[in-house]
Amino acid sequence: MNDKIKLIIGISLCVVFVAGAAFLYNYLGSKAPEDNLVTGAPESFKEVVGKDESKGEVSQNTTEPPKAQEDTPNDDNAETPQPPAEDEPSAEEKPEDKYTDTESGEEQSHSSLAPDFTVTDANGAKVKLSQFKGKPVIINLWASWCPPCKSEMPVFEKLCKKYDGEIVFMMINLTTQDDISDAKGFIKDSGYTFPVYFDETGEVGQKYYTPGIPATFFVDAAGGAVAYVTGAINEATLIKGIEMIK
Repeated sequence: MNDKIKLIIGISLCVVFVAGAAFLYNYLGSKAPEDNLVTGAPESFKEVVGKDESKGEVSQNTTEPPKAQEDTPNDDNAETPQPPAEDEPSAEEKPEDKYTDTESGEEQSHSSLAPDFTVTDANGAKVKLSQFKGKPVIINLWASWCPPCKSEMPVFEKLCKKYDGEIVFMMINLTTQDDISDAKGFIKDSGYTFPVYFDETGEVGQKYYTPGIPATFFVDAAGGAVAYVTGAINEATLIKGIEMIK
């Protein structure tokens, strides 16, 4: 009898412990810090090696050092080899490298461009970040099993409607870490109308790696990574980031 009582007590304590841990996780996850906005781009952006698909060249985000020039025989009649000419982008094509901080009023420099990527929309069509060049973009990474992700979505829904036509919102589900049916079901059941995209290849999760989710990135109209937030974001911080890229 004593053994049965001990077993029951042990099981009860385990249940209470698990329930308490789950409650604490959800509670803390729903509490967004007052201002967790970080100016500039994550260090991971500087390490991304991309290729211009149209030219097959390494993009400006690469950190690969230039190859050393090979020694050539000293021949007075030989012409010095010249690197192939590259088309110099026009002023309109060059991304802006500065923005004005809304608090200090001072110009700040970008530390990197936001890496391009391809995702799919709710209908399965492929969409690239670069398609939205010319408009400010907010990128949010989320998963349906993540309580902090869910806690911030009402704020995104509200501001997406407020800034409709001015700001592009890309609510990207990290589908390789989630179940796409769960993600779509959650959005439908919650009644959210913001644009949802799916990272089915894991490309976004790799290029925009952060220690945890949710994560939000603010990209200006020229493609520059202006600021980012790791963790749940509140309305005031989201508006602050929007003002930096408008």
